[in-house]
Amino acid sequence: MSQDNRPVPPLEYLLDASRTSLKSFHLAQLARAADSRKAIRSILDEWVESAAMALLAEWMELYGEELVLKAAEVIAQEKTEDEKTGDTLCVSGSTDAPRRHHVADPLPSPHAQRQAFFRSPHRIFRKTQASG
Repeated sequence: MSQDNRPVPPLEYLLDASRTSLKSFHLAQLARAADSRKAIRSILDEWVESAAMALLAEWMELYGEELVLKAAEVIAQEKTEDEKTGDTLCVSGSTDAPRRHHVADPLPSPHAQRQAFFRSPHRIFRKTQASG
């Protein structure tokens, strides 16, 4: 091993080795490099996943209460709309209750999507991180 913990190639062995031995040594080193790459990739994947979960937890800590309140507001609004129209959700296969067909809203235009992105909480979060 050298001073920075890298293996020193066995120069005498490489100079005296036969072609077959050199080929064997070469393949062994390639296998070792591949194993190291797999280990590094596994560690990087774990790191990225942990960092993402930490950021999600931080985001939920900052905006989770707001999301819960908004969800409760939407549920309450849908419930009052259902009571006004008399719509009820029915169990699948039941024929005696009216069926409620929910059509998804059309996708917003790219312009509207960009505007929503620039007003979204994660932009505020990034600005506070950069300034803090």
